[in-house]
Amino acid sequence: MPLVTIVPFENIEKEVIDRVKDAIINTFNSRVNVYPRKLNLPHHLRKRNGQLNAEDFLPVINKLVEDYGVGIVDHDLFVPGLNFVFGVAFGKNCVIALARLKGDRFLERVRKEAIHELGHCFGLSHCAKAECVMHFSNSLVDTDYKGEELCRDCKEGLG
Repeated sequence: MPLVTIVPFENIEKEVIDRVKDAIINTFNSRVNVYPRKLNLPHHLRKRNGQLNAEDFLPVINKLVEDYGVGIVDHDLFVPGLNFVFGVAFGKNCVIALARLKGDRFLERVRKEAIHELGHCFGLSHCAKAECVMHFSNSLVDTDYKGEELCRDCKEGLG
């Protein structure tokens, strides 16, 4: 059973961390711990129009975790080639951005994004089924439409 470490940057509310932890345990049957202290933003962040480059968080997370890492950031993120991202994954690490997830369904969106990005870390690709949590979200409408669960095919893809 893999170990997933949640890495909160700056002041992420305990309720958000708890929801991410529960989502990981319930979806992936993983052991989960939380990095013991909240981190400041990395000093080397690339910025664009008030956004931070999501890719700059991944090496920081990688240095702090044993196995898999999920960073949580309360900022708007981008990656080169995209206007914004709700999150990004590479290898065994991912980061989710809370800034665009806020609103009435905030905690539900956070859970979906954490499952989605960690799903990529566990080898899953985007799913064609719009109701699957692994479906690509280009907007909050897409995020709100899809469920919090992996579809049968994606569950099987986990092995």
